[in-house]
Amino acid sequence: MGTRRFHNDPLKRIQADLKRLTKPGNGLLLAVSGGSDSTGLIYTASRFAKQLRLKLAIGFIDHGLRAEVKREFALVERHGDRLGVPVHYAAAAPADVAMSSISGSVQDWARKVRYALLTQMAQELSIHTIATGHTQDDQAETVLLRLVRGTGMDGLSGIPEQRGLSNGISAIRPLLRVTRQELRDYLTSVNATWVDDPSNRDQRFLRVRMRREVLPLLRSMQPA
Repeated sequence: MGTRRFHNDPLKRIQADLKRLTKPGNGLLLAVSGGSDSTGLIYTASRFAKQLRLKLAIGFIDHGLRAEVKREFALVERHGDRLGVPVHYAAAAPADVAMSSISGSVQDWARKVRYALLTQMAQELSIHTIATGHTQDDQAETVLLRLVRGTGMDGLSGIPEQRGLSNGISAIRPLLRVTRQELRDYLTSVNATWVDDPSNRDQRFLRVRMRREVLPLLRSMQPA
């Protein structure tokens, strides 16, 4: 793979990575929760879909853990209507939800359920690529978490921009070269709102503590 140019304009970074990670004429299922990162994914992918000849669809997963999910789904539907992108809904089975409390890590359980349901949804829609809204912030958090827990060189490589899932479905992360704040600035500029998942403020989760305590400290010592 050739050297990738880094653009100061976050939209150009996203456009370049979408172009590199997708094929013209193909479908792309956007994994959207209603938070700022995945909402940013909807609006930036929609901005370049016609130029890149991408057929977009939105996938919303209900893990069955919070009452607020109905409000979040309604917001995602409004975004889909505004942008002309169809929205598809899938919910975790009650038996799977019952397993969340004994799975060890609710976040790990939710991630497995989310990818399983998104993969099933993509198959039903005859789409072979799922895009998620992981950002540069998620990349930093992931590498630091792996350092804290103990990792080898593979772990330090962070979140891959592309990986295979199952049944010929792959996941791409076209937002890894932009920050959460850059996405939020863009959403504000196009008058698009998002919701904040209350679990993102729950200090019981190590990732939340990394996001709210460690990263701000590191940025105070090295803003770049």
